[in-house]
Amino acid sequence: MNYNFPKKINIREDILNYLTNSITDGKVKINEKLYSENFIANKFGVSRSLVHEIYTALDMMGIVKCIHGEGTYLVKSEGINCNSPLGLLLFLQGEDAKSLLEFRYIIELGIVEQVIDNISGNDVEIMLESIQEMEETDDYMIASENDVKIHMTYCNALHNPLVSFVYNLAIVYITFISNNNWESIYADNDTNKKNELIEQHKQIVSALVDKKPEKCIKAITNHLTYIEDKFLNY
Repeated sequence: MNYNFPKKINIREDILNYLTNSITDGKVKINEKLYSENFIANKFGVSRSLVHEIYTALDMMGIVKCIHGEGTYLVKSEGINCNSPLGLLLFLQGEDAKSLLEFRYIIELGIVEQVIDNISGNDVEIMLESIQEMEETDDYMIASENDVKIHMTYCNALHNPLVSFVYNLAIVYITFISNNNWESIYADNDTNKKNELIEQHKQIVSALVDKKPEKCIKAITNHLTYIEDKFLNY
């Protein structure tokens, strides 16, 4: 599969500037609903998935809150500009999906023992709820969103602000790749891949609950290797 990372940086910049200006001009205030993904997609002539990536990144950075079935709400107005670390990341060119996968290997495998020591019952509940939503949904974007949410919850369970910050910065491209993976699954009606990915996430959570580092390392490695073999190598 060839990943067609967005090359028109100005489109992303235009979208972010439009959101920034709307907030600065008072058109959108704290706790008010931001423009819908469909509205932005139609206004700028881009795919909804591209807008979803941007909104997801803003959500992960705590600038907005995306509530499924309701919309996206503005939480804070600071940090949503092209000069912020998030803004810069949004415009970086993703030349190699495998490089991002290597980043995930390093981060997710490197913190296993610490996550097992720190993960809470609430974290586990969030991950299990996300798995359930992945099982029940017919929308690839919802499946992708919950896939990413599981890994974000895992990394945030470390309670290390630096690790969370770095992983948050990468989330826009993790989301982009996840969207592509899940879209291909639904387009091909490939229930085997869907079930396999869901089972892999269950194995990761099971290892965390059992507090078995080796089991968790194996589960995460199997998951990332599967992504590389099934989605990146064809």
